[in-house]
Amino acid sequence: LPVSPVLPVLTVSGNGTIEYHDFKVYMQKMRKSSYEERKQEIINAFKIIDRNNDKFIDANELINVMTSLGEPLSNQEAEAMIRVADINKDGKIDYEEFAKFITAPCIL
Repeated sequence: LPVSPVLPVLTVSGNGTIEYHDFKVYMQKMRKSSYEERKQEIINAFKIIDRNNDKFIDANELINVMTSLGEPLSNQEAEAMIRVADINKDGKIDYEEFAKFITAPCIL
């Protein structure tokens, strides 16, 4: 493969190309790095919403954060949003439910 400035950390052969194996290893490292960064972003977002740090997001916390973002919600709207992500139907969202909801493909 021809080398571009985007891939400066790969070992380049004498003819300006890299071996497929080296490229594959590099891409696997990049994917893992991207996954870890994305996971940390999700954790940070969860912590912002979970203001009382009880490891759950309830309707009141959702109302508070959305209102602070300039998008006020009614209690009914917040409860409806909770129901969408609340897999175990306990009336609140835990981290796993939040992560699944945030990373799920959007179907319109």
